[in-house]
Amino acid sequence: QNCIAYKNGYDLDENGKEINAGNGNGFKMGGDSLPGNHKLYNSFAFDNKAKGLDSNSGPNIEFYNCTSFNNGGSNVALYTNDRPDTAYVVDGVVSFRTKAMDVSENFKLKGTQDQSKVYGVNNYFYDTAAQTGANSEGKKVDASWFVNTDSTTDVLTRNADGTINMNGFLQLTDAAAAGSGAVMGGTPNADYSARLAALQALDAEKAPEPTEAPAEPTTAPEATVAPTEA
Repeated sequence: QNCIAYKNGYDLDENGKEINAGNGNGFKMGGDSLPGNHKLYNSFAFDNKAKGLDSNSGPNIEFYNCTSFNNGGSNVALYTNDRPDTAYVVDGVVSFRTKAMDVSENFKLKGTQDQSKVYGVNNYFYDTAAQTGANSEGKKVDASWFVNTDSTTDVLTRNADGTINMNGFLQLTDAAAAGSGAVMGGTPNADYSARLAALQALDAEKAPEPTEAPAEPTTAPEATVAPTEA
């Protein structure tokens, strides 16, 4: 919740040159076709080497109010390898590109999947024919939805309280559809703070009780050898 995944799959060498490193997925939500019902809320994925929002073969992943932009692979990928059915839920996802315009989404919905849980009116999946994101009613995303779509500089900073400041990058304008896309408000997340406190309390409960120091070992007497008969 309230997270950003960007530039995964890249590193800088000793000369500051960008080099490949890792497979480069943004939010990698599953694994080995195992169900997990992992959920992602109000988050951004951009400029990752591979996919942005990736089910990674998880059959029942959920995405809510996320923005995926200019990833090297699909901005949004929903697929599973070894399960006959999927149960994906997607609502409020915006996918947009200003480069790699021929890279489509990767959807492989299977079996008992409720299609309406994916192709809802609040989702704007990238359409290679239209060269932009579009919803189930044909409404399209354009650059006016965002204050800024330039990620060529270090656009992300942190506020004094540690929260992320997007500095206008992918910040939604009044032209954007209501209820779609992520919003990084720059204020502390109360839900996260409460969850962190709960985890810390749980860790404290699990900490082992201190034990008394063991007694100093005593020195064993030297063994004696029985005399032998002449």
